[in-house]
Amino acid sequence: MIDLDAGEKLELDAWKLAHHGSKKSTLEDLMYHIKCKQMLISSDGKRYKHPDSETIAKLIKYCGPDLQFHFNFKTKYNEMWDDNNLKQQFKYQVKYGNSRTGGLAINL
Repeated sequence: MIDLDAGEKLELDAWKLAHHGSKKSTLEDLMYHIKCKQMLISSDGKRYKHPDSETIAKLIKYCGPDLQFHFNFKTKYNEMWDDNNLKQQFKYQVKYGNSRTGGLAINL
């Protein structure tokens, strides 16, 4: 357990979301206490249809602006976040990995 004072945030270079961005595994209280601009989400969406859109929206709310979402695959469950109007309005970017391999390189 990390002991943070009220309002204090843990600074991370990158945050690999638990359970592929599941809304049950990525808690709002944790989002509130993390300062990170690089969100890593690995999922092809086939089995559990992750990431959950609620998780991405809450990350934008609690950790934005200027977030970068790094998805290893572009899927029907994450492609909605590549909308230019949303990206401009909420000031975030989206990057996708190789469509065949899911490979993704990130410079920190």
